[in-house]
Amino acid sequence: MGGKLSPTGVRRTRLFAEARDHGWETAITIPDGMQVARLPDDVTIANDIGRYTASYRTVGSQPIMVSRNLVIGRDVVAPEDYKLLEKLLYAPRIDVRAVVVLAPTGE
Repeated sequence: MGGKLSPTGVRRTRLFAEARDHGWETAITIPDGMQVARLPDDVTIANDIGRYTASYRTVGSQPIMVSRNLVIGRDVVAPEDYKLLEKLLYAPRIDVRAVVVLAPTGE
């Protein structure tokens, strides 16, 4: 989807956006001797083009499970709606940089 982003943020023609539903889960293993002190906030972004959601969860010493879902609801996006698509495409790029805070076990 990175090829859909315009370096200038400006489009003058319609964009073939490829309507689809991308979903993926990531397991983050917690190192021995560490525990989760803080998880990133869940993310929900929705507009007329689609939506992006992300949720973070953990149970005890199990891996941190991150569920992400990006839905593009249109095949074609008009130039005037490009900013809405751009917001959705940037959301996962920003979200994957979220910080998980760990602390030594017992603190």
